[in-house]
Amino acid sequence: MTLQANLRTLIALAVLVLFCASQAAAAAGPPCQAGSNPPPCFAARQPNAPPCLKGSFGPNTAQIAQMKFMAESVLAAYASQADVRLEAVLQNLKTLSLTPQVRSGDWKKMQGLISAFQEQNPQLLVFYINPDGSYYTAELGLTGKNLSDRAYFPGLMKGDEVVGSIVVGKTSGKKSFIVGAPVTNNGAVTGAVGAAIYAENFAAAMENAMPVPDSMVIVAVDKTNVLALCSGLDQRTAPPCRTTGVLPCLKNVEQQKNVSVVSSLTGWKFTIVGPGCPDR
Repeated sequence: MTLQANLRTLIALAVLVLFCASQAAAAAGPPCQAGSNPPPCFAARQPNAPPCLKGSFGPNTAQIAQMKFMAESVLAAYASQADVRLEAVLQNLKTLSLTPQVRSGDWKKMQGLISAFQEQNPQLLVFYINPDGSYYTAELGLTGKNLSDRAYFPGLMKGDEVVGSIVVGKTSGKKSFIVGAPVTNNGAVTGAVGAAIYAENFAAAMENAMPVPDSMVIVAVDKTNVLALCSGLDQRTAPPCRTTGVLPCLKNVEQQKNVSVVSSLTGWKFTIVGPGCPDR
Protein backbone atom coordinates (compact mmCIF):
# COMPACT_ATOMS: atom_id res chain seq x y z
CA MET A 1 0.00 0.00 0.00
CA THR A 2 1.40 3.43 -0.94
CA LEU A 3 2.08 6.25 1.52
CA GLN A 4 -0.77 8.25 -0.05
CA ALA A 5 -3.18 5.33 0.51
CA ASN A 6 -2.00 4.95 4.10
CA LEU A 7 -2.64 8.63 4.75
CA ARG A 8 -6.15 8.38 3.30
CA THR A 9 -6.85 5.37 5.52
CA LEU A 10 -5.72 7.30 8.58
CA ILE A 11 -7.92 10.23 7.60
CA ALA A 12 -10.94 7.96 7.22
CA LEU A 13 -10.35 6.58 10.70
CA ALA A 14 -10.07 10.09 12.10
CA VAL A 15 -13.44 10.89 10.57
CA LEU A 16 -14.77 7.90 12.49
CA VAL A 17 -13.44 9.43 15.69
CA LEU A 18 -15.39 12.61 15.03
CA PHE A 19 -18.50 10.59 14.20
CA CYS A 20 -18.23 8.61 17.44
CA ALA A 21 -17.81 11.84 19.39
CA SER A 22 -20.99 13.24 17.85
CA GLN A 23 -22.85 10.00 18.56
CA ALA A 24 -21.71 10.09 22.16
CA ALA A 25 -23.17 13.57 22.53
CA ALA A 26 -26.43 12.43 20.93
CA ALA A 27 -26.63 9.44 23.25
CA ALA A 28 -27.11 11.74 26.21
CA GLY A 29 -30.57 12.80 25.01
CA PRO A 30 -33.41 12.54 25.57
CA PRO A 31 -32.76 13.01 29.30
CA CYS A 32 -32.55 9.89 31.43
CA GLN A 33 -35.84 8.82 32.89
CA ALA A 34 -35.96 7.96 36.55
CA GLY A 35 -35.99 4.22 37.15
CA SER A 36 -35.08 3.37 33.54
CA ASN A 37 -33.12 0.22 32.98
CA PRO A 38 -30.09 0.20 30.70
CA PRO A 39 -29.98 -2.26 27.79
CA PRO A 40 -27.90 -5.41 28.23
CA CYS A 41 -24.19 -4.71 28.34
CA PHE A 42 -22.82 -5.20 24.84
CA ALA A 43 -19.47 -3.45 25.21
CA ALA A 44 -17.34 -2.36 28.13
CA ARG A 45 -19.01 0.05 30.49
CA GLN A 46 -18.25 3.69 29.85
CA PRO A 47 -17.18 5.19 33.19
CA ASN A 48 -18.06 8.79 32.27
CA ALA A 49 -21.59 8.02 31.08
CA PRO A 50 -24.70 8.96 33.13
CA PRO A 51 -25.93 6.10 35.37
CA CYS A 52 -28.75 5.18 32.97
CA LEU A 53 -26.28 4.93 30.09
CA LYS A 54 -23.75 2.67 31.85
CA GLY A 55 -23.19 -0.39 29.72
CA SER A 56 -24.97 1.10 26.70
CA PHE A 57 -24.04 0.29 23.13
CA GLY A 58 -20.97 2.07 21.77
CA PRO A 59 -17.23 1.75 21.41
CA ASN A 60 -15.42 0.46 24.47
CA THR A 61 -12.51 2.21 26.13
CA ALA A 62 -9.90 0.29 24.15
CA GLN A 63 -11.63 1.10 20.85
CA ILE A 64 -11.86 4.78 21.72
CA ALA A 65 -8.15 4.83 22.64
CA GLN A 66 -7.30 3.15 19.35
CA MET A 67 -9.38 5.61 17.33
CA LYS A 68 -7.76 8.52 19.14
CA PHE A 69 -4.36 7.08 18.33
CA MET A 70 -5.30 6.84 14.66
CA ALA A 71 -6.56 10.45 14.67
CA GLU A 72 -3.29 11.56 16.24
CA SER A 73 -1.46 9.64 13.51
CA VAL A 74 -3.40 11.55 10.84
CA LEU A 75 -2.44 14.84 12.41
CA ALA A 76 1.19 13.77 12.83
CA ALA A 77 1.31 12.85 9.13
CA TYR A 78 -0.33 16.13 8.12
CA ALA A 79 2.00 18.17 10.35
CA SER A 80 4.98 16.23 9.04
CA GLN A 81 3.94 17.01 5.46
CA ALA A 82 3.92 20.73 6.31
CA ASP A 83 7.26 20.49 8.12
CA VAL A 84 8.93 18.70 5.21
CA ARG A 85 7.92 21.48 2.83
CA LEU A 86 9.09 24.26 5.15
CA GLU A 87 12.31 22.45 6.02
CA ALA A 88 13.15 22.08 2.32
CA VAL A 89 12.91 25.85 1.87
CA LEU A 90 15.05 26.42 4.97
CA GLN A 91 17.78 24.08 3.74
CA ASN A 92 17.91 25.86 0.37
CA LEU A 93 18.19 29.23 2.10
CA LYS A 94 20.97 27.94 4.35
CA THR A 95 22.84 26.80 1.25
CA LEU A 96 22.43 30.26 -0.27
CA SER A 97 23.60 31.90 2.96
CA LEU A 98 26.92 30.03 2.73
CA THR A 99 27.79 31.13 -0.81
CA PRO A 100 30.55 33.74 -1.28
CA GLN A 101 28.15 35.93 -3.28
CA VAL A 102 25.60 36.18 -0.46
CA ARG A 103 28.21 36.37 2.30
CA SER A 104 29.74 39.38 0.54
CA GLY A 105 26.68 41.44 1.50
CA ASP A 106 26.90 43.10 -1.92
CA TRP A 107 23.60 42.93 -3.77
CA LYS A 108 25.26 43.23 -7.18
CA LYS A 109 27.34 40.13 -6.46
CA MET A 110 24.43 38.03 -5.13
CA GLN A 111 21.66 39.28 -7.42
CA GLY A 112 22.18 36.62 -10.10
CA LEU A 113 22.12 33.81 -7.55
CA ILE A 114 19.02 35.14 -5.77
CA SER A 115 17.26 35.73 -9.10
CA ALA A 116 17.99 32.18 -10.27
CA PHE A 117 16.60 30.72 -7.05
CA GLN A 118 13.52 32.96 -7.34
CA GLU A 119 12.92 31.82 -10.92
CA GLN A 120 13.11 28.18 -9.86
CA ASN A 121 10.65 28.77 -7.01
CA PRO A 122 7.79 31.04 -8.17
CA GLN A 123 5.70 29.98 -5.15
CA LEU A 124 8.13 31.96 -2.98
CA LEU A 125 9.21 35.56 -2.65
CA VAL A 126 12.96 35.43 -2.01
CA PHE A 127 14.75 38.35 -0.36
CA TYR A 128 18.02 39.47 1.23
CA ILE A 129 17.84 41.53 4.44
CA ASN A 130 20.45 44.05 5.57
CA PRO A 131 21.18 44.43 9.30
CA ASP A 132 19.17 47.67 9.35
CA GLY A 133 16.05 45.89 8.04
CA SER A 134 16.15 47.20 4.48
CA TYR A 135 15.84 44.40 1.93
CA TYR A 136 16.20 43.40 -1.70
CA THR A 137 14.11 41.17 -3.97
CA ALA A 138 15.00 39.77 -7.37
CA GLU A 139 12.23 41.76 -9.06
CA LEU A 140 12.58 45.12 -7.32
CA GLY A 141 16.14 45.24 -6.09
CA LEU A 142 16.17 47.53 -3.05
CA THR A 143 12.48 47.72 -2.12
CA GLY A 144 12.45 50.91 -0.09
CA LYS A 145 10.64 49.05 2.71
CA ASN A 146 11.95 47.82 6.05
CA LEU A 147 11.50 44.59 8.00
CA SER A 148 13.03 45.66 11.31
CA ASP A 149 9.56 45.86 12.89
CA ARG A 150 8.78 42.21 12.16
CA ALA A 151 8.59 39.93 15.20
CA TYR A 152 11.09 37.50 13.68
CA PHE A 153 13.70 40.17 12.84
CA PRO A 154 15.59 40.48 16.17
CA GLY A 155 16.10 36.72 16.45
CA LEU A 156 17.24 36.46 12.85
CA MET A 157 19.82 39.17 13.40
CA LYS A 158 21.05 37.32 16.49
CA GLY A 159 21.72 34.24 14.40
CA ASP A 160 18.48 32.29 14.86
CA GLU A 161 16.70 30.57 11.98
CA VAL A 162 13.05 31.48 11.32
CA VAL A 163 10.45 28.95 10.21
CA GLY A 164 6.72 29.63 9.91
CA SER A 165 6.34 33.19 11.15
CA ILE A 166 2.95 34.39 9.82
CA VAL A 167 2.81 37.80 8.15
CA VAL A 168 1.09 39.84 5.46
CA GLY A 169 3.89 40.63 3.02
CA LYS A 170 5.02 44.24 2.74
CA THR A 171 5.95 43.66 -0.89
CA SER A 172 3.36 41.10 -1.99
CA GLY A 173 0.46 42.08 0.27
CA LYS A 174 -0.28 38.37 0.67
CA LYS A 175 -0.62 36.21 3.76
CA SER A 176 2.70 34.37 3.95
CA PHE A 177 4.90 32.14 6.09
CA ILE A 178 8.44 33.41 6.58
CA VAL A 179 11.49 31.16 6.47
CA GLY A 180 14.88 32.74 7.04
CA ALA A 181 18.54 31.92 7.59
CA PRO A 182 21.15 34.32 8.98
CA VAL A 183 24.23 35.17 6.93
CA THR A 184 27.46 35.27 8.92
CA ASN A 185 30.99 36.44 8.31
CA ASN A 186 33.78 35.77 10.81
CA GLY A 187 31.19 34.72 13.39
CA ALA A 188 29.12 37.92 13.09
CA VAL A 189 25.66 38.18 11.51
CA THR A 190 25.90 40.45 8.48
CA GLY A 191 22.43 39.95 7.07
CA ALA A 192 19.91 37.23 6.27
CA VAL A 193 18.38 35.49 3.30
CA GLY A 194 14.68 34.72 3.51
CA ALA A 195 11.61 33.56 1.65
CA ALA A 196 7.94 34.35 2.01
CA ILE A 197 5.85 31.26 1.23
CA TYR A 198 2.41 32.33 0.05
CA ALA A 199 -0.15 30.71 2.35
CA GLU A 200 -2.65 30.06 -0.43
CA ASN A 201 -0.04 28.24 -2.53
CA PHE A 202 1.14 26.27 0.48
CA ALA A 203 -2.42 25.18 1.30
CA ALA A 204 -2.96 24.07 -2.30
CA ALA A 205 0.24 22.01 -2.22
CA MET A 206 -0.84 20.41 1.06
CA GLU A 207 -4.25 19.60 -0.42
CA ASN A 208 -2.66 17.90 -3.41
CA ALA A 209 -0.26 15.90 -1.27
CA MET A 210 -2.73 14.92 1.44
CA PRO A 211 -6.39 15.57 0.61
CA VAL A 212 -8.67 15.73 3.63
CA PRO A 213 -12.35 14.66 3.31
CA ASP A 214 -15.05 17.33 3.44
CA SER A 215 -16.33 15.67 6.61
CA MET A 216 -13.41 17.00 8.62
CA VAL A 217 -11.19 20.07 8.87
CA ILE A 218 -7.64 20.28 10.15
CA VAL A 219 -6.42 23.68 11.27
CA ALA A 220 -2.97 24.83 12.33
CA VAL A 221 -2.44 27.83 14.58
CA ASP A 222 0.79 29.37 15.80
CA LYS A 223 1.78 29.89 19.44
CA THR A 224 -0.44 32.98 19.68
CA ASN A 225 -3.43 31.15 18.11
CA VAL A 226 -3.10 33.01 14.83
CA LEU A 227 -4.38 30.79 12.03
CA ALA A 228 -1.69 29.36 9.76
CA LEU A 229 -3.45 26.72 7.72
CA CYS A 230 -6.81 25.09 7.03
CA SER A 231 -7.40 21.87 5.17
CA GLY A 232 -9.95 21.71 2.36
CA LEU A 233 -10.58 23.89 -0.68
CA ASP A 234 -13.55 25.76 0.79
CA GLN A 235 -11.69 26.44 4.02
CA ARG A 236 -8.59 27.87 2.39
CA THR A 237 -10.28 30.03 -0.27
CA ALA A 238 -12.91 31.71 1.91
CA PRO A 239 -12.79 33.70 5.15
CA PRO A 240 -11.73 33.21 7.85
CA CYS A 241 -8.90 30.99 6.64
CA ARG A 242 -7.36 33.69 4.43
CA THR A 243 -7.03 36.08 7.37
CA THR A 244 -4.14 36.37 9.79
CA GLY A 245 -6.02 37.42 12.91
CA VAL A 246 -6.99 35.19 15.81
CA LEU A 247 -10.23 33.39 14.96
CA PRO A 248 -12.94 33.85 17.61
CA CYS A 249 -13.61 30.12 17.52
CA LEU A 250 -9.95 29.37 18.22
CA LYS A 251 -9.32 31.83 21.04
CA ASN A 252 -9.80 29.08 23.61
CA VAL A 253 -8.11 26.37 21.57
CA GLU A 254 -6.00 25.33 24.57
CA GLN A 255 -9.18 24.54 26.48
CA GLN A 256 -10.67 22.44 23.70
CA LYS A 257 -10.44 18.68 23.85
CA ASN A 258 -9.97 18.08 20.13
CA VAL A 259 -7.13 15.79 19.09
CA SER A 260 -4.00 17.91 18.47
CA VAL A 261 -0.29 17.63 17.73
CA VAL A 262 2.37 20.35 17.85
CA SER A 263 5.15 20.76 15.28
CA SER A 264 8.62 20.92 16.80
CA LEU A 265 9.81 22.87 13.74
CA THR A 266 7.28 25.72 13.65
CA GLY A 267 5.46 25.43 16.96
CA TRP A 268 2.19 25.29 15.01
CA LYS A 269 -0.59 23.34 16.70
CA PHE A 270 -2.51 21.07 14.31
CA THR A 271 -6.04 20.18 15.43
CA ILE A 272 -8.97 18.21 14.02
CA VAL A 273 -11.96 20.50 14.53
CA GLY A 274 -14.59 18.66 12.47
CA PRO A 275 -16.58 20.13 9.57
CA GLY A 276 -16.10 23.72 10.76
CA CYS A 277 -14.59 25.82 13.49
CA PRO A 278 -15.71 24.78 16.99
CA ASP A 279 -17.89 27.43 18.63
CA ARG A 280 -16.99 26.58 22.21
